Order: sequence, then C-alpha cells, then structure tokens
Amino acid sequence: SYRRGSLTGLDIVFDCRFLKNPNWVSGLKDLNGTDNEVKDFLHKDKSWPPFRKNLVQMFATIIPAFEREGKSYLSIGFGCTGGQHRSVFVAEQLHEHLLDMKNDVKILHTSLQK
Repeated sequence: SYRRGSLTGLDIVFDCRFLKNPNWVSGLKDLNGTDNEVKDFLHKDKSWPPFRKNLVQMFATIIPAFEREGKSYLSIGFGCTGGQHRSVFVAEQLHEHLLDMKNDVKILHTSLQK
C-alpha cells in the first residue's frame, strides 16, 4: 500500500495503479485481489494482458540471469493505493505463473495481514 509509504527492501517494484481500481466498483471494495470477482474485473482491464505478457517475458530473462550471477533470491514487489486489490491480483498472477515454470516462489501480501 502506497498509503503507508514506498515499498522498501525489494529488488524490483512495480506500480499497479495504472490498472482500473476495484475500490470504486460496487461490491468489490471490501474484497481483495484473491477474490474471483476482483480477478474477473481486473482480467477485463485492457491494460492487463499486455502488462502480464511483458512481466512474463521480463522474468523469463531476469530469473535465469540472476541464477547465473549466483543470486539465491529475487524480491519482487507490487504496489497500489491500498494494497488490497490490484497489487494483490498482479502478485498472485505472477506467483501462479512462476510456480507453473517450476520456480521456488513464496508470496506475502503485507497489506492484507491484520
């Protein structure tokens, strides 16, 4: 959540505020990026498919390069205004893709923790 300040301690940070904000849609405000209704809403955003494609291509290059350089981890952050909808959705989507590619991936939604 950018409301709490800039994201720190990460190797790479992506700002997801360019995606349409579910917070302003009736019935979505109290949900988060792991809920199907929010996922469906964000999948329909015309900016999502090209962004996803670019993320996937970029990490197909970056992850092997990090490994070749002997790096044991790569910390990736996604931010949005409240840290509830867009950043969670994007993190979940990339997490799922990286798992499918047999990467050892962990995910933590700091703004969703109570």
